[in-house]
Amino acid sequence: NRYCKCCLRAAAVLQGQGHLSEAEYYTQQALNKLSDAPVSSLLAVCYHNLAVHTIVQKRLADSVAHVRSYVALLRQLPKLGNNWMQQMDDTQWLILKAQEMWPQFQMSEGMRDGQVTKFGH
Repeated sequence: NRYCKCCLRAAAVLQGQGHLSEAEYYTQQALNKLSDAPVSSLLAVCYHNLAVHTIVQKRLADSVAHVRSYVALLRQLPKLGNNWMQQMDDTQWLILKAQEMWPQFQMSEGMRDGQVTKFGH
């Protein structure tokens, strides 16, 4: 657990510095470490954070898959605190809204299906 939390903290710092793929990598390392562990809130947080990392990189399909994973995990866990649940609910809503609006976004950005670019570039 300590290793996983360290990876998640490092990923948050990297994300804040704009090192998006590195942030995703460290979050994935935490997820890999937890893959054989029983269902936990830390596992749900890993999937939640991966959903955020991938949507920021305009990888909608990956992001939606991660949302589905953490929502399924949350159903198996005892209720988390309201603050945690609100953040996870907000992220789910934003990513599903992005999915709904994705075709319009692609047209406005001149993107083709599957084309990925970094925001602002």
